[in-house]
Amino acid sequence: MRTRAGRSWSGVLVAALVACVALGSALAAPTGRKADDVTIAARPSVVGADHPITLYGSVRSRRPGETVEIETRDCGQTFFRGFAATHTDAGGTWSSEFFPGITTEVRAVWKGRKSRAVKVFQRAMLRFAPKASDRTRFVVSVVARAQFWRRHIVVERFDARRSQWRRYRRVVLTKQNAPGEFVWTSGELSARLPKGTLLRAVLPASQAGPCYLTSTSASVRTD
Repeated sequence: MRTRAGRSWSGVLVAALVACVALGSALAAPTGRKADDVTIAARPSVVGADHPITLYGSVRSRRPGETVEIETRDCGQTFFRGFAATHTDAGGTWSSEFFPGITTEVRAVWKGRKSRAVKVFQRAMLRFAPKASDRTRFVVSVVARAQFWRRHIVVERFDARRSQWRRYRRVVLTKQNAPGEFVWTSGELSARLPKGTLLRAVLPASQAGPCYLTSTSASVRTD
């Protein structure tokens, strides 16, 4: 059967199907960003406490002096927020030093166009030291942008005969203080060990997640 315009119904249906597919593709395409308009990368992608990450990339114009905004979405957050801005160098490249403080997704924005987000992973700051007033008691603290109350730390003892670290004690973090952006969560243990024994604290992955990676303190020697 043919239409008045001389086209078959099958032809009309094929044309309609093609139009629907094209419309669906257009709706599914991301808006406000072209993959190559602005780029971002992070080096390294895993960072320890108090260590910076270098963010870098380029813009399509290849011009110096272009403004690139950096946006972050911290672990546990649902949206990106403006964090900082930098400017491109010759050739349209840019770089910026970044202290995440917590596992974070980062993207670059140039003239309203958004780069793909990259994820940088943060290790929590873990401190372990004897108390000044009693050298047989030790304090272990996690300093982070999240609280660790009631989570536990594993204290390890170095076995010199086997040249390896072995589990010694578990410490539950029961004290908390938040004087500013960072939260201090701490606990104590008593350790009467031979003089010169090496100890260290470990934050296991099961206790660090979801916003931090496992971390290890510096070792201390008993008096």
